[in-house]
Amino acid sequence: MNNYKKILKYRLQLLFVAFVVLGFASYIIWNAVNDKNKAIAFSQLEIYGVKTLPSLKNLLVNTEKLRGITVVYKAGNTSLRSQIQEQTAVVTTALQATKQALAEANLKGISPLFSSINSKLQNTMSAALSQTEKESFENYSDVIDNEFALIVKVGDMSNLILDSDLDTFYLIDAVINKLPSLVKATGGLRGLGGAVLAAKMKNNDTDTKLAILFGSLKDAIAATKSSFNSAYSYNGQVKATMDPAFEKLCTSVNRLRDELKKITQGDFSTSSTDYFQTASDVINNTVSLYGLSNKSLLRLLNIRVDKLKTTRDEVIAESIVFLLILIVLFYIAYDYLYKNLLVREAAKKEQTILEELKKANNSLIQSLTHDNLTGMHNRSSLVKEITDLKNSAIIMLIDIRAFKEINDAYGGDFGNRVLVKFTKYLNQFFTNITQTTLYTVNFGKIKEQHLLL
Repeated sequence: MNNYKKILKYRLQLLFVAFVVLGFASYIIWNAVNDKNKAIAFSQLEIYGVKTLPSLKNLLVNTEKLRGITVVYKAGNTSLRSQIQEQTAVVTTALQATKQALAEANLKGISPLFSSINSKLQNTMSAALSQTEKESFENYSDVIDNEFALIVKVGDMSNLILDSDLDTFYLIDAVINKLPSLVKATGGLRGLGGAVLAAKMKNNDTDTKLAILFGSLKDAIAATKSSFNSAYSYNGQVKATMDPAFEKLCTSVNRLRDELKKITQGDFSTSSTDYFQTASDVINNTVSLYGLSNKSLLRLLNIRVDKLKTTRDEVIAESIVFLLILIVLFYIAYDYLYKNLLVREAAKKEQTILEELKKANNSLIQSLTHDNLTGMHNRSSLVKEITDLKNSAIIMLIDIRAFKEINDAYGGDFGNRVLVKFTKYLNQFFTNITQTTLYTVNFGKIKEQHLLL
């Protein structure tokens, strides 16, 4: 029973170690898989953001266009009245599309800002025709600033701004900051320059605003070029697609620059409609470049998510194999320990039995060849000794006189003590004499003990 308790104890200890090791390994594997899942969720949220940006861009571009048409109309080009109504409908549709896109993305903290923009834009569109040119321009500009802020907010809440991977960082910067800034500056130039040409008059304040807006446009172009060059260094395949679009944008910016130079010089020969179209070309080319950038960014993010999912699945598969190997190894150790202990316990038990048999055998031989009372060799031992004798020997028979009378007079126990005492005396006497053996012999019918030397 003790052996089985010991085996059970060892097996329980091994099971405890196995559970600890497997638990720790599972914890590490779970962390690794969880990290991959977090990275996948991070990039998937970026994808939602990227898919939302086009609707925000459309809202910004159409609001810019409505502001330009309205300002030019207020400056004196009354032929644009019908276009204002048409563009108002376009902006209203863009608002609805943006609302739906934001609802699908379900990004935190976006709804209050969009609701504010929606309310301001609706109020501005309703009151624009009854306001002065300056009031309309400023009110629309305030809405456009909020729309630009909404684009940045969406980039922030969808992790796009937090993305530190260089393969997407510069494209993200372009679609969230650089290209919207370019649209914003061009829209301001379109509205203000168109109004000047429609009124055919300007002042120092107008020149200053135009100079500031064109400076913002130049800065946005330079920043966009820098972002794209950096993006090309990490994604060379996008250069062939985006470079022609950027060159086309730069060409349209140069044409707009020439028109602005004429305005600042007091040359109002260009019609407000032609100037409006020139500025719109810049915005349209920016929108085309934006679309290419957004498409490339979406493709890169999808590739990243696919790679992360593949890596996660590989980690899971490898982890399952690893855990199975651990389980098999622990089972082998468990089985080996069990069998080894059984063998050792069986061998130990066998050794104990052999030792006990040896002791029993020695005890049996002792009882067969020695007298139980005196411990001396008995008659059987004497017969064997004589039978095996090869050389001559001297046999001395020692008799205790009147030993029977001692037994009869004092009893068998006293006689036994006399016999033992006398045997010890003889044994001590012959101790120093080599090759002597003392025998205690009972000669049958005589019923007396004799000592034989």
